[in-house]
Amino acid sequence: MPRKAFIPFVQASERERFGFKRIPVDGKWLHVYADHIRFLTKKRIRIDGRQLTGYTAKGISMEMLG
Repeated sequence: MPRKAFIPFVQASERERFGFKRIPVDGKWLHVYADHIRFLTKKRIRIDGRQLTGYTAKGISMEMLG
């Protein structure tokens, strides 16, 4: 039986939700589902003139919730 390839994705929202944490992703603040943060890559980014340790979603499918 062939295996399906695992494609990681991250659920994110611009507004606050239960089970989501507010973190900087690719230069803006997003609420990301807490269990999905491990798929993101840590990166030093700049938001509003401040340098922060944030994350990048490069190479990962980002699913924005309404």
